Amino acid sequence: MVMTDALAYRTVLVADPSGERGAAIVAALVRRGFAATAVQAAHLALRLAAARPPDAWIVDQDLPGISGAQLVSMIRASATRALRDAVIVGTATARTRVGFTAAGVDVFVPAPATPAALADAVDGALSKHAAAESPGK
Repeated sequence: MVMTDALAYRTVLVADPSGERGAAIVAALVRRGFAATAVQAAHLALRLAAARPPDAWIVDQDLPGISGAQLVSMIRASATRALRDAVIVGTATARTRVGFTAAGVDVFVPAPATPAALADAVDGALSKHAAAESPGK
């Protein structure tokens, strides 16, 4: 596991309409050493991210009133620092995958996904970026 600095935790914001599923994802992330928070609505995710942008996101495709891809687009457009990784969970057709890619989704995890699989996806994406940014790599 790669930390953003010696004393900081990697942070993940989970946007999932199911409070129970969001809590299970947070628990899996915390077991991996992440600091994680779950919200059930896009507007709450945007408000929290404005206050403290997370290192990564896990976004459900089917949020109330907005698609996961739309939320990722909004996040990327308004981020005060570069969004490292966005992981989206859901079902995808060839058409929706194009939309996810255009929105800036880094990793797509097909639904249903276990909380452990989502934690793996975030850990892998952040570790890949950390390795790419390390001197001499």
